[in-house]
Amino acid sequence: MTLTFSDSAKLLYPYFGREDNQAEFVITLTNNFMPVLERREKDGYIDPMKNRESRTVYSYFSGSRSIPPKAHKILGRSSKKEFEDFILSFTDNAQRSIADKLNEKGISSANLENVHKKCADIFQVILEYGKYEE
Repeated sequence: MTLTFSDSAKLLYPYFGREDNQAEFVITLTNNFMPVLERREKDGYIDPMKNRESRTVYSYFSGSRSIPPKAHKILGRSSKKEFEDFILSFTDNAQRSIADKLNEKGISSANLENVHKKCADIFQVILEYGKYEE
């Protein structure tokens, strides 16, 4: 099974539990993979999604545009631990559902105990290679 950035964003979006629209959720995902944005912005850090038009960011969610051109900037500031904590902030029911969805998509052995690590691993691979395959 292959997962793209769009696939993973769409898989997580229903469980996020906030009122973000889909474009805002893309920013939420990438920001949760890059820790401490507030401090870094003071130091001249530039968020790779900042100042992007909403429809451009939405196109990453929809899959009509690929994220890899921006991925190197995200990966250069990435923290799998921050993303794991983000997934852990979801309810247990949401995490179980995400694990079930991953298993349905052929991502083996996802469960409540490891879904946060699986999601972080998948997201990192997608940002690095444009897709995740298992």
